[in-house]
Amino acid sequence: MEYSLNGFEWASIASIETSKSGEFTYIWRPIVAGSIFLRARTIETELYREGKSNEVVLNIERLKPKITISSDRTELDVRDSTKILV
Repeated sequence: MEYSLNGFEWASIASIETSKSGEFTYIWRPIVAGSIFLRARTIETELYREGKSNEVVLNIERLKPKITISSDRTELDVRDSTKILV
């Protein structure tokens, strides 16, 4: 498995053994946001030439944090205090 940020320069994600039928499953968790190209590539051997799959583009969005705020008391007088939790 390989990935690219521009479709030209490729970097390895992992080397994976396939089943007897040539299939595999792989779970990948990207660590950057943006458009990422993915492809599979076989290594050349004595019997086979190098092979490359089609490319798939993943559009990965940045995570949106979940922020909540609460207060111990919601009705106060001037100079009263309350605990605010964020």
